Parts: sequence; C-alpha cells; structure tokens
Amino acid sequence: MTRILDVAITHAAKPAVIERLLDAYLEELLGAGHRDYPYLSRYWSEPDRHPFVILADRRTAGFALVRDVEPDVLHEMSEFYVVPALRRQGVGRRAATLLFERFGGRWQLQFAVANARARSFWRFVVPAATETPNPNVLVHTMTWIASNPSTGTRTPDVSR
Repeated sequence: MTRILDVAITHAAKPAVIERLLDAYLEELLGAGHRDYPYLSRYWSEPDRHPFVILADRRTAGFALVRDVEPDVLHEMSEFYVVPALRRQGVGRRAATLLFERFGGRWQLQFAVANARARSFWRFVVPAATETPNPNVLVHTMTWIASNPSTGTRTPDVSR
C-alpha cells in the first residue's frame, strides 16, 4: 500500500470526471443497473450546488457534491465517494475536513441505515454530530457545526 501524502479538493469545472465516478458510486450504493442521478447537471447551473473532485497525490480519488440548504447557514453533503482502492488511508477524512473548513457553519448528511460502512465512516469523521434516525425512510440524518478557519468563527447551532 502506497502512503498518501497529499489530499486536496478542487471545484469540478465540468461534469466528466464526476460522471465517470458516479457509475461506480451508484452501483456500490444501489446495486447493478442504477445509473441515474437526476440532480448532477444542476451542480453546474445552480449557485447553491457545489461539485468537487477529491485528489490524492494529484490523482482523482473521488468526488463530493455539496448543496447549500440555506446559503451561509446550512450545508448538506449530498454525495461523497472515495474510490475503494484509496479507502482507509485518510483520504475521505481529509477531504471531508477540507470541505467543512471551506464552508463552515451547520452541516447535515443522510445515509441509509443499512449502510454500515457509511455510518462508521461519518461517525469517525464527525464524532460530535447528532444523529436522528428516520424510521419512515430508513435513513439517519447527522447534523453538526464546522468551524471556518478563515474567520475563526463557529456558526451557532440554531437547530436545537
């Protein structure tokens, strides 16, 4: 196993890289035959959506799709994917941390209750998050506050 030295996120100027990774992501998440993600094109046309490519040692390692639920107040990690070969090497944790630092403020994400790997990963990355199970749709929602180091401020959690 090669040690990853540098992890970065970069805004995806065009959807091609994410489209290539999205097939593998959806197949892993939903099973074979699931290739439709109807919101992808919106990440390049709507100002409240932010597409990112995750890089590990300057090579494509995954993607993240971030959505502003309430601009400058609440952000959502809509989708997050690291290629299997680079998992458990700190790539996902570092990329997520870079995104939280970039946007700051309140965050939320959802994952399927049955997805034990997602639950384990996000609990490790954001241990102070509040989890809310939703029995009607079999998802957990996690919420937390991220600091914004550029301003040195934390956004107050107004959800409580």
